[in-house]
Amino acid sequence: MILRYVILIAALSVAGCSTTEKKDFPSVFEPGKSKAAREEVTGYGLKFFPGIGWKYIRPGMSAEILDKPVPKRIEAAEEALKAGNEDEALFAAKSIILETPMGEHAKKAHRIVAEVNEKWKFYEHAFNEYQLLLKKFPEYEEREVILKKQFEICDRYLGGQRFRWKLPYTESAFLPLPNWLTFSFVKTAGMYGQVVSNAPFGGLSAQAQLKKGQSYEKSIGFFSDGSEFVHAIAAYELVTDRYRLRRTGDRLLDAPYSDQLLRDKSVADAQFGIGRVYQRQVLEGVYDQTLTGKAIDAFEDYRALYKDSETEKVRVTDALERIEAMKIEQARGALSTALYYEKNQKWLAAQKYHQQVIGITQGLASDKHRAETDRMRERARTRVQELFTARVDLALKSFAAASKIDTRKKADAALQLYREVVVNLQGMAPEQWGVKDAKKIARSQEADKVSRERIAELQQKRK
Repeated sequence: MILRYVILIAALSVAGCSTTEKKDFPSVFEPGKSKAAREEVTGYGLKFFPGIGWKYIRPGMSAEILDKPVPKRIEAAEEALKAGNEDEALFAAKSIILETPMGEHAKKAHRIVAEVNEKWKFYEHAFNEYQLLLKKFPEYEEREVILKKQFEICDRYLGGQRFRWKLPYTESAFLPLPNWLTFSFVKTAGMYGQVVSNAPFGGLSAQAQLKKGQSYEKSIGFFSDGSEFVHAIAAYELVTDRYRLRRTGDRLLDAPYSDQLLRDKSVADAQFGIGRVYQRQVLEGVYDQTLTGKAIDAFEDYRALYKDSETEKVRVTDALERIEAMKIEQARGALSTALYYEKNQKWLAAQKYHQQVIGITQGLASDKHRAETDRMRERARTRVQELFTARVDLALKSFAAASKIDTRKKADAALQLYREVVVNLQGMAPEQWGVKDAKKIARSQEADKVSRERIAELQQKRK
């Protein structure tokens, strides 16, 4: 992450920034400024206009539009935009916003500024300008149109559109930055979140919230810090919690929206997405069996909800395959743990994890993984039986050691060894021991009996 900031700072240094102070330039908007004085300031060339920025006035072009009253000026800005003269339209619109920031014509002016930025592919700036319009004028009559425009801009960035860094004091000069350097998908997620905040239950809210999760999911990569997994899952969970119709049996508790089918599709996508993100987290090397369980639970919830849906039929099958893949991952984890305990001669613990392998792989029916699961299950069964014998041997070894030091009055060490005897023999019937020698069976039973008695006696002495 630090590397990205270093590269970004270096890029900005190469690009260069103007350091000219705004206060060195006279304002063309000062009260009482004469037309002659204004023309003197606004002759052709590169000029700075406070509140507007640097503007190149071409030969034959003037800033006379500033002399028009605001109603006429907004008309001129609209005409210039229609004629393809974005420079003139932007210049006039910004001057209106500066002079009458809360005036009636400021609404159109903000929209013109946003539309010009869209035409010049400064989509982030356009989004922010639309947001400023909605913030200043919450009752704007075309609010839904603006929300749709913001949503479409977000879709561009989700589809891979690069962000642009606009050079200071300019309108069209920019430095293109790669997506990995600008946290582009994280920024995109924030923009979708803003669309949702603007209208939490609006027509685009469920889709925007879903795509917020997809943006976080897309941001997962080499430079990610792991928090993207959490944010993606949280975004998807909000979709399923907020936009799913509540039911009691067959009775709906919520009135359906006019676009309910689209909302239902977003909920289904989000439910599947939760499992997919958990699965990806597991497959990318995060060793945590609880994550595997969460992935399985999410896909099983999805299958339970959509098992009878014709539109989700393909993904229901896909969910089952993913569940089996995650269960195989669980079995691999249990096998690794069993081998770890075997290495440390913890036979009882190893046996329990081998039994987990058997239980996990028992119900898997996928042809894709059948060979592996059969092999794992048979190996686990063999080891479970072999470990019964190993447990008996370890119990007898521990009993001999305990008996030896018990006579030397080393009560604490003896107590620990007697406990090992009981633990290794507990829950085992003689026929499970894998021992055919009758004398050995008798010694083991005697060791178990004596160990239990000595544990009770030693514990009593402690009291």
